[in-house]
Amino acid sequence: MQQPNQGNEIYLMRGIPPKLTEIEVVSLLFQIGVPVPVFWYVPSIRNSHQENRGYAFIGFDAGGW
Repeated sequence: MQQPNQGNEIYLMRGIPPKLTEIEVVSLLFQIGVPVPVFWYVPSIRNSHQENRGYAFIGFDAGGW
């Protein structure tokens, strides 16, 4: 997981299929043309390394998207 820097814009992304891993979510963002995020966090369900909670936070350089 990347750490946020000051001055970044952070967005909440909802509706992520729960079976996707953090790496799969970021890979899909790249595939659809979203710029490289400087920060991302995909919360997962406790005691499960494979299921996310259906949302993620992604951050970009200020004015970058």
